[in-house]
Amino acid sequence: MSRGATDISIEVFNHCSGSCTGCMLTVAERKVLTPVMQPFAFGKAMRAVADYGQKTGTEYRPVLVYGDIPWLPVDLQNRYYAAARDVGLPIGLTMTFVEPDRIENYKRGLDAVLSLGLDPVFDITVDPIRLFKDEGYHERVLMGARLAPELHLQMLLSEAVLTRNTPEELALKISDALEHRPISLGFTPALSRLEGVNFKYEVGSAAKWARRFYNATKEGRRLLKAELDRYEVGRHYEDFIAQTFHIGPNLSIWQTGYTLFGDVIMDERNGGKSLGTLGQESLDDILHGRAAKRAAALGEAGMSEGEFNCHDCRHFASCAFHGVGAVRRVYRGHESRTGSCHGPISFEEAA
Repeated sequence: MSRGATDISIEVFNHCSGSCTGCMLTVAERKVLTPVMQPFAFGKAMRAVADYGQKTGTEYRPVLVYGDIPWLPVDLQNRYYAAARDVGLPIGLTMTFVEPDRIENYKRGLDAVLSLGLDPVFDITVDPIRLFKDEGYHERVLMGARLAPELHLQMLLSEAVLTRNTPEELALKISDALEHRPISLGFTPALSRLEGVNFKYEVGSAAKWARRFYNATKEGRRLLKAELDRYEVGRHYEDFIAQTFHIGPNLSIWQTGYTLFGDVIMDERNGGKSLGTLGQESLDDILHGRAAKRAAALGEAGMSEGEFNCHDCRHFASCAFHGVGAVRRVYRGHESRTGSCHGPISFEEAA
């Protein structure tokens, strides 16, 4: 949620030539050069979101994910942007700026979305290894950051990142490279990729690493405080599902969970079941339907599983609202090595 808008994700395009070891997408998914959702389907989704937002009094901002969106041909980008504009929705874009031969396309794509007055958020995933080795990549990331009306920078954690650097050293280097802009850390890999070599670290250890990273810089401390403050809202996961969701390529609707480790989209990659599909049902009916209620109940039940004594924690109600119980169910086969409940207590206790 940002600037009063509620962000939802919509899977449109997954191509990226990057090599972030924490990416939730497979290499095969990142190689596909065509959108996984065509503009006409995207337009249908935008109309459904706008209608639902008007009915519920919620301002939504769809964020196009997961790939390098400005890589797309500019005329195709414009069709997506226009579909959001035509129903009065702001927009967000994921981007990586990895390919040097697409620099002019990147610039024209960013100019296109900025010219439409969509109040966009630029969601840039930064590869820390590439950032310090490739001057051209560094400049492209700064180009996007400087143009962004609203900016979200993130870095994906992996075994490689955690073991090659101390958190304080990396935080200071990243801060200088990004002109002291805050960057968030993500470590919620898709379940389908969790057995990969780069995800063998313990999440509890990663939380301690992240706490040290954030505390090493002024902008990092501010970001962590804001995230902890933002977390303390809400009561029931059923309300969260009805408010925040993900739209898949075939217009299927999926539940999500929010943690300080990153957002978790409970689609096929995470062993989830669709709540319904636009075209077969209205968005309102899907988000308040039987599948959503069942997902909410399972999420609430997930708060009682494991060995973390969640019911005795002061964050219980907020974690239940944000779907931490559902997230724990996703990772339940791996909880013995996570050492963390995925709630904010991990960040508060990490020193």
